[in-house]
Amino acid sequence: MEVWKRIPGYDGLYEASTYGRIRSLDRVVTDTVGRTYLVRGKILKSSITANCGGYCRVSLRKDKSTHDAFVHRLVALTFIPNPNQYADINHIDGVKYNNHVSNLEWCTRSHNIKHAWDTGLNDHSEKRRVATSSLFSKPVYCSNTDTTYSSHLEASIALGVSQNQILASLRRGGHVQASGSYQRWRFFDSKLEYEAYVQSYVPPTHPFENGSILRDLKSGTLLYTYSDVKRILNMSPQTLNYTFQYPVWYVPRIDTVLCMCDDQFNWNMDTSKDKYTLNELRVSYIRNSEGTMVKCSNGQVYPNFFIAARTLGIPSTAVRDAIQCQNGYYFKLGLYFEVVPMTQITDEQLQLWVPYYCRVYSRRGGRKS
Repeated sequence: MEVWKRIPGYDGLYEASTYGRIRSLDRVVTDTVGRTYLVRGKILKSSITANCGGYCRVSLRKDKSTHDAFVHRLVALTFIPNPNQYADINHIDGVKYNNHVSNLEWCTRSHNIKHAWDTGLNDHSEKRRVATSSLFSKPVYCSNTDTTYSSHLEASIALGVSQNQILASLRRGGHVQASGSYQRWRFFDSKLEYEAYVQSYVPPTHPFENGSILRDLKSGTLLYTYSDVKRILNMSPQTLNYTFQYPVWYVPRIDTVLCMCDDQFNWNMDTSKDKYTLNELRVSYIRNSEGTMVKCSNGQVYPNFFIAARTLGIPSTAVRDAIQCQNGYYFKLGLYFEVVPMTQITDEQLQLWVPYYCRVYSRRGGRKS
C-alpha cells in the first residue's frame, strides 16, 4: 500500500510516497497585488535528461525560488534512516528510475561505484540490456479493459500505447493515452494492486477551513465543500477564497450572497431577512463599483448614456451630445440630462436597475449559473 509522508524541509508544501512519487499539497498563496487564492495539490511529473545521469528529478518551489531535486534522494530523506550519515544513495536493482523505497539504500561512495559496475551501469554490457528487458517483460494489468497482459509489449500492441508510457503509468499512477485516439488507459502491476487501490481511494472533497459552511441567501442552499461550490454555483473555488475574508459576501456575477456559518447554522437563518440583506448588498456593491449615473428631468435615472437613449427611443449618442454640447438639453423631447454621482441616487432608484447591473457583471467574466 502506498504511504505518503511529508518531505523534511518542505513541511506543508510537498510529500513523498513509498512508491517513489512526489506530490504538492493544497496551499493558499498570495500574488503580487496581495490577493490570496487556493492552489490545489497534484502529483509532480518527473523528468529524465542526459545531464542528470538518467535519474528522475522534479522541480520544487520554496520561498519564491525554484530548484530541481532528485526523486530518489527525496524518498530516501523521507523514509530511510541514515545513522551513519552516508552521502550516497544506491538503487539496489540498478534501475535508476525505480525509486521505490524498497529499492533504495544509503551507502558510501565506494560501495555505490562498485555496485554500478556489478549491475552494468558503467558499461553497455549484456547484463544491463538483460536488466532493462526483464523490466518490460513483467505482467501488467489494465483496469480499463480488466485484462492482465503477459508483458509490456503485449499490452503495447493490444492498446496502441508505447512501453515507455506503460512504465510511466506504473511509476506515477497516472493515465496514458493511445496515439491518435481519445481513449485513456491506466496500468497496475497486478489486479490485486488495483483492487487495493480502489478500496483505499477516497475522492477529494476539500472541505472549508475550520468546519465552516457557506449558505446561499438567494436559494437557501448549504455548501459544505469546494466541490459543492463548483457543482451547484458553477463558480471557481479559487474565486470563492475571497469569501473567507468577510462573513457576508455578494457575488455580482451570479447575483447572490454567500454567508459563512458554523455547523449549527446559527448565522442569519431567519429567511425573512434574506431578501433585505441581498438587496442591501446589491445596492452597496453597485455604489462602490459604479461612480455615476445619468439623471433626467422626467425624474428617472439611468446607468449610462446608452441605456438612457435606448429607453427613451432616441439615437444612442443623443444624450451624450446633449450633455457635452447643449448643457444637457435635448430639444426634440424637451428634456434635460445631467451626470450625477451615486451619492445623489436613492436606494429605491438604484434597485430598479439591479437586473441590468447583474447582467453586465456576468458578461465581464467568470462563470454564471
